[in-house]
Amino acid sequence: MKKSLLIVLALAAICLMPSCKKYASEITFGDTAGMRVKTYDSSDLQTSDNESEKYYEIDLNKDGKPDIKLTSRLVMSVFFGNPVFSYIKCENEDVALLGDIILQEHYVHSDTTVRLNEGVTYQTITKTHTCERVDNTDVIEETEEKLSLRAANAGESFSLENDFLSTEVLLNDIAYGFCDDPEGWGTDFITQVCNNYTND
Repeated sequence: MKKSLLIVLALAAICLMPSCKKYASEITFGDTAGMRVKTYDSSDLQTSDNESEKYYEIDLNKDGKPDIKLTSRLVMSVFFGNPVFSYIKCENEDVALLGDIILQEHYVHSDTTVRLNEGVTYQTITKTHTCERVDNTDVIEETEEKLSLRAANAGESFSLENDFLSTEVLLNDIAYGFCDDPEGWGTDFITQVCNNYTND
């Protein structure tokens, strides 16, 4: 009886071995061996009750409930124009986003243009606020901590030991600008400051 029980246990252990391989301790980017890969078409976004918002729900484990939601929202604003915001949100508590906290520097780039119109000199100082340096002389306006989604090259890997820092990320690609009231003016000159903001 003991001998047959040992044989059954040995067979059970052998049968379980291949299934344990599914739960690898490390996953390599670009290695799709054994994975089911599906491409999602962002043009197939569904329209929500709010006409300015569209979304796509992804059911990873096929249980009929969304695990990840991709959302694009158009904001109507007199001040900002019509910027589009995109979100990645994990709807399942077992799903998280892998990212890095980075120090993001914001720069200010200044340009001055002068034009003459009917004897009046118009001087416009344009300040461009951006997260990339336009010119080597641009000064750093501020530095902030920001969550950046992990960008990996093929062959790099991650595991559960990594920090999964967020379940929601807002992706902005926005540009807007406005001009302040003239700072100085007279009978023959007008000076105005305009601010442009870009966030990529």
